[in-house]
Amino acid sequence: MKSIAAILIVTLSVAMIASIWIIKDQGVGADSWQSYQTARVDFDELGIPTIEAPTWDDLIEAQGFVTASERLWQMDLLRRSASGQLSEWFGARTIDADKIRIAEDWRGTANRAEALLNDQEKRFCQAYARGVNKFINEKRNAWSLEYSLLRVKPEAWQCRDSILIVLLMADDLSGGAFREAMEYRWQTGLSPEWRAFLFPKYHPWAKPLFGKAASPAVRLPPADQYLPLTKIEGNELAEHFNNEAAAIGSNAWVWAKAGSPTLLANDPHLGQRVPQIWFANRLRLSKEKWVAGVSLPGIPGVVLGMNRDFGWAFTNLGEDVDDYLREQVNDSKDQYLALRKGKKEFWRRIIKKKFPLRVRGQAEELMIEAWFTHRGPLAQRPGLGKDYYSRQWLGFNERIIGMPTVAVNQATNWEEFNTASDRMLLPAQAVLFADRQGNIGFRATGAGVVRSYAEPWLVDGLEGEWLGLKPVADRKRLWLPSKPQEKLPRFIANANAQVWEDPYGERWYAEERRDRIDAVLASASEFNLTDMENLQFDTYSRYHKELLDWVAAHASFVDYEYNGLIAGWKDWSGRGEDNQQVFTQAVAIDRLLMNLLMGRIKKNYYAGVNDLPAYEFRLRKAWVLTLLQDDGNFLAFGIDANELANFLVKELAKKVAGKTWELYADTNRWRGQHPLAKFPVIGQLFKIPEPPQTGFGTMVKAEQPEVGPSFRAVWNLTEPLASSWSFPVGQSGHLRSAHFRDQQKPWFTGRRVPVLDGRYEW
Repeated sequence: MKSIAAILIVTLSVAMIASIWIIKDQGVGADSWQSYQTARVDFDELGIPTIEAPTWDDLIEAQGFVTASERLWQMDLLRRSASGQLSEWFGARTIDADKIRIAEDWRGTANRAEALLNDQEKRFCQAYARGVNKFINEKRNAWSLEYSLLRVKPEAWQCRDSILIVLLMADDLSGGAFREAMEYRWQTGLSPEWRAFLFPKYHPWAKPLFGKAASPAVRLPPADQYLPLTKIEGNELAEHFNNEAAAIGSNAWVWAKAGSPTLLANDPHLGQRVPQIWFANRLRLSKEKWVAGVSLPGIPGVVLGMNRDFGWAFTNLGEDVDDYLREQVNDSKDQYLALRKGKKEFWRRIIKKKFPLRVRGQAEELMIEAWFTHRGPLAQRPGLGKDYYSRQWLGFNERIIGMPTVAVNQATNWEEFNTASDRMLLPAQAVLFADRQGNIGFRATGAGVVRSYAEPWLVDGLEGEWLGLKPVADRKRLWLPSKPQEKLPRFIANANAQVWEDPYGERWYAEERRDRIDAVLASASEFNLTDMENLQFDTYSRYHKELLDWVAAHASFVDYEYNGLIAGWKDWSGRGEDNQQVFTQAVAIDRLLMNLLMGRIKKNYYAGVNDLPAYEFRLRKAWVLTLLQDDGNFLAFGIDANELANFLVKELAKKVAGKTWELYADTNRWRGQHPLAKFPVIGQLFKIPEPPQTGFGTMVKAEQPEVGPSFRAVWNLTEPLASSWSFPVGQSGHLRSAHFRDQQKPWFTGRRVPVLDGRYEW
């Protein structure tokens, strides 16, 4: 392994020196061309193109060409990641990642899904591929520097490659079986009451858009299950709690009032990377027919954006469509129990296929054997022992995979938008809508599954096999029409919070963000574009404020050192940026508390278990808030409330006095980097600055080192030219381009630019 890595490093270094002379030829910049057959392309000062053509087919083909001209290597990397072909480029270091995709046969799923696309989706998918391939074939010296450094070439783009990228995004947003499996490891040793407490389904701040919130959201275990009351010891603070769960999701809200602009805000939260995940563009047939927004490189059309008639925004719905099912496999490992009727059992043969895996630096292909049941790919899963589990994920159902983005772009009203969105079955999204008339709406997309069991944990295959899919017509919808005489504003907000009550299926996990957005919108009789932009930067944390207030109210000291520390919290507004030092202390207090509490759970329920993963659950703040409601609640963990508060302050004081204390913003620096940035020597070419970040995963400004807002936009439906957006890095994927990282500084200083190019009529 080390020798292969050394050879690769030397190869890359030599290739870098030999390839520097061609950097100037990478891509097709704004000053190099303005026409593509029947399309005209014009770039603005940030390198964002406006593509004009007489038909949608021409537009999409030109979009494929233009996107490839700036992001071909990124597109190639994404399709290889999805298909299990990274090792052809990177050697043995990516074999394990490739094996997972190959063992699940993502390529086979994409091939079958392509054959089932409707005529319009297939036509646009193929048009996009033609544009990509035209760039590949006609601009060989402009592919991207990465190809030269790695000494590889792009293969022809196919429609199925676009579907692979859809699957990759769907896996990010809807793949949750592994996380459930790790949660299950904790739950197996708990009583039903402790399990319900530590893994609640709902949050006390929940305000569903449909129906009422569950009440009470979290119940303490009964008193006879409380842990023994014991004095807190310093050695209880081993790490039992993971860092804050990644804030993959989004914020979105829409605000409307008669006589005021109708505004729609969106900032999707995804993994940070270079090049950035989104490609900004404008597709234009005429001043009446156009769409502007962001696209996923490799997929035709605009994913998030607006056209002349309306705008739309997504947040991830978080619907659970991914399960591990424990299968009964016979001793010879060639059959599994497929069905049981009464006392009769029906066994089926495990389907076994072999797929080649080419590895750079190795003369012979590896052969990967993949096993399948009719419920999904079959394998032993990490952390789950010797049993075999099928992965039952909606993404493996080729019949529901579509690419309706262009149909959404072409829609002109709520009805047409809904018809197009009905094809948006994976991943499920919470979609906000606003039109030029001031009407606003919400709808859930996706294909929910019908289950026969009541708990979202590992179950046997016979019990866990899905019964079917929920009808698309049943997906939740909300319509708030414009009223000319209205005096009060209408608004809808969602931020991965609970949309409707469901005893099983939806992973609601971000009530803190939704709670803050609702509070701000409800307090304003008027709301303008600047207000919308400012709210996207909001760093108020009600949770951390309540936690510090509780500790301050229950701690009691004679020592001035401790009282002085607590006094610094008294006037804190709850906003991280108002006092970064206090917010850093709040984050530390929270972590100390969680390690203490989960350490006690582990000691009492998992003595002798050495491989238990660190506790991580998206709704864990729900039960912490429940503990803060009454002093006696901490007795459930065998802890006196006043002793706990004093202990937390003392431990915090040790940290503050230590030499390693850092402000949260510095430990939370932006870590998104180019994939090649990790390589010695060559990595320095691609590495970009890593500024501090003041946001937090459960704040509206949901910033984390490798996950966070992937762009910010406010669509102004009343005045489209006033719409604004910003991006974390640059538009171009080419190192030599002036637009490789030119938007990073404006992003971190809060500066926005217009969405639409003012040189055109819109």
